[in-house]
Amino acid sequence: MTPGRPFAPVTPAPLSRRATIGILGDGQLGRMLAQAAQRRGFQVHGFGQNPDSPLAQVTQAFTCAAFDDTAALDQFARQCDVVTSEFENVPLIALQQTNCRPQAPIFALAQDRLQEKQAAEAAGLRAAPFYAIDSFDDLQAALRHVGGAGILKTRRMGYDGKGQWRIHPDMDRINPNRPDTDLAALWAQTPGRDLILEGLVDFQFETSALIARNARGHVALFPCGQNVHRDGILFQSIVPGQVGPEIEAKAHAWAGQLAASLDLVGLLAIEFFVLAGGGLIFNEMAPRPHNSGHWTLEGCDQSQFDLAISALVNEDLRAPTQLSPAIMTNVLGQDILTPKTGPKTFWHDYGKTDPKPGRKMGHVTVLG
Repeated sequence: MTPGRPFAPVTPAPLSRRATIGILGDGQLGRMLAQAAQRRGFQVHGFGQNPDSPLAQVTQAFTCAAFDDTAALDQFARQCDVVTSEFENVPLIALQQTNCRPQAPIFALAQDRLQEKQAAEAAGLRAAPFYAIDSFDDLQAALRHVGGAGILKTRRMGYDGKGQWRIHPDMDRINPNRPDTDLAALWAQTPGRDLILEGLVDFQFETSALIARNARGHVALFPCGQNVHRDGILFQSIVPGQVGPEIEAKAHAWAGQLAASLDLVGLLAIEFFVLAGGGLIFNEMAPRPHNSGHWTLEGCDQSQFDLAISALVNEDLRAPTQLSPAIMTNVLGQDILTPKTGPKTFWHDYGKTDPKPGRKMGHVTVLG
């Protein structure tokens, strides 16, 4: 795109392979998105706040500026033919000013757990009971509706187990690490407003549905896997795991309903709880590539990053084919290592130099 030309939204026609794709963010999802785009001949321009980030390390161009720097955002947008984001908590001003895909209103929903669940239910999905909490009285009233047990969460910014407090019915073991904690003491740890209480769900395991949708409404979905968490962080995705055809069919149907209701352009990941009888409960969504889809890099003939780019540039979408059963394991800062690689073992290093506990440094996928 010629610098200075007014930024244009996605059109029904596919973009040329000479196009420039802009990516907002700094992390490993942006890195893998950029690599998928570059393999197909697209140029990639990153925008973030760390000039040595995993994304910045692989892009042809990178703008280092704050996400609310409107002048820098305008210049960045004018140099890109289409823009996406690898992180759902990018400020809305950046998403709106760059005409991001998926669209800014979808990110706005994903940034607020309350609005996210309301949108899911409006699309026909089922969520666990949830209540807006802005005071201690709200919390006490909501707990009476859910039998005294639930998970209190911040509506915004919490991820990987952060900003969450589990509440037990007997009120004397709210925090397993502090048996003397009572409800009032727990409330003192929270922001005091802009919270949501979710009723507990007795589920067997979690699964994810990943759907790509282009501007013409064409969709493609990936096989669903079984997700295993440790300390609120995804540990492994096992595909197919315990996911059978009936569960997958329902997850795919709900993903299609939600994507259509949002008029999605791009990639959307939706997490579900799988109940004992095979029913599903909506948990949350992310309008970007998802950790549970990393296995697709080697486990499918098209990865989640490939289809995210195809949807973004409005190319025809082809359903991915799973090539092998797969297990993807996250490698965190506290257990950083250099795994062995081989014909069926693949190590992805995210290029991060500061291994902190709980920080995702890379992942390993084993096929077969």
